[in-house]
Amino acid sequence: MADTGYFDSVSANLKTGVGAQVKGISEGVKANSDAGVSPSVNALDTGVKAAAAIGGLADGLSEAAMLPVLGAMGMKGMACLPISKQLDPVIGVDIHLVTIPPSPVVPMPHPYVGVLLRPQDFIAAAVSSFIPPPPTAEQTGDADSAKLAEVGHTVLTMAVGMLGATVKIGGFIPRAVASTPT
Repeated sequence: MADTGYFDSVSANLKTGVGAQVKGISEGVKANSDAGVSPSVNALDTGVKAAAAIGGLADGLSEAAMLPVLGAMGMKGMACLPISKQLDPVIGVDIHLVTIPPSPVVPMPHPYVGVLLRPQDFIAAAVSSFIPPPPTAEQTGDADSAKLAEVGHTVLTMAVGMLGATVKIGGFIPRAVASTPT
């Protein structure tokens, strides 16, 4: 994409990201109909997929807009941040404005040592480990019940994902994000 302009790159990124997701929803409707799924279950499945697509729309749009900029800066496809996990030690220095009489306000360093810990992430990672995959239509013998199980699995996975981190490092320690308290 080096020879294309910014807006052409954004347009191409939107087609491959957001456009592919929307196309997948519409193709899913046809695939459900072809598989013999009833219209009400098909509508439920489409609604859940559309809700997930709308929820990720802001991320998709910002990603499409930022990728050409990052590519122009030479940051093409490389991870530039280290991975951190729960229970990692943290060392830092905060600067606070302190008034020590009779002097004026003085910026003073306050060093700290801590550990990344968010117990909620451990619960989410544990729960996500025990969510079984949904049964297939061959296992249930009915397209509607298989699709309902798949929709239930999707909703449960989304709910657990909102609870906290479900990505595990080393098999059981959840990953940490910028908002993880110390």
